[in-house]
Amino acid sequence: PIKTSWRTAWSVQWRNSSNSSIQGDNDEIQDGNSAFLPALIALLFFYLAIGALDWVGMLGDVAQSLEHADYIDAGFQGSLYLVRHVLLYLGLSKFLVDWTNTDNVKI
Repeated sequence: PIKTSWRTAWSVQWRNSSNSSIQGDNDEIQDGNSAFLPALIALLFFYLAIGALDWVGMLGDVAQSLEHADYIDAGFQGSLYLVRHVLLYLGLSKFLVDWTNTDNVKI
């Protein structure tokens, strides 16, 4: 059998019932930022609301173009929507998800 030793790559902070923040298994108890979670929820809500309004607006524009038999404009509007959101997804994934540290920066 191969013996595997594990190292902690990252940890997540959570709150317990005594209103203090605990990090990891054997780490010390630290005070958490109580405004972080509501701010994150508000940011997520506004991001989703703006995305929903953008989706509804695009569907309305495409439906109106299709109603007037302007198929090129409808396709153009749908394509612009897709390009805009693919670029946003790629930008966010590079910034938020890509943790490969390709710059060889010591953290």
